[in-house]
Amino acid sequence: MWAVEAALHRDDEYTLKKSKLYESAQMAALMYRDYIYGAIVNLTIMEIVKCVVGSPRPTFFDLCEPDKASTCNDSEYVTSYTCTSTRYSRYLQIDASRSFPSAHTSLAVYCGLFLA
Repeated sequence: MWAVEAALHRDDEYTLKKSKLYESAQMAALMYRDYIYGAIVNLTIMEIVKCVVGSPRPTFFDLCEPDKASTCNDSEYVTSYTCTSTRYSRYLQIDASRSFPSAHTSLAVYCGLFLA
């Protein structure tokens, strides 16, 4: 980004003459700052939505091994369960229930909109 800013930078006749590289680096730094702030806000909102919605990942049954899985009927919807797996960490078990919405997709859309 900095190289493009340096190449496309035009001097304004009404401003003090500064280094072309300095001004383009300053502009690129401001753009990076705005991008990072927006990405942090985007990912924070996504994590909050993931905690509220909490759609399970495809590997949920293997990572969690819920206690109700062995006695569940085909049409029964279970809302309360306890993870019984000891093979995986507690973090992976909790993260297995946070699949939707996708943070990767959200960040990709943010990047596309930022660059537009």
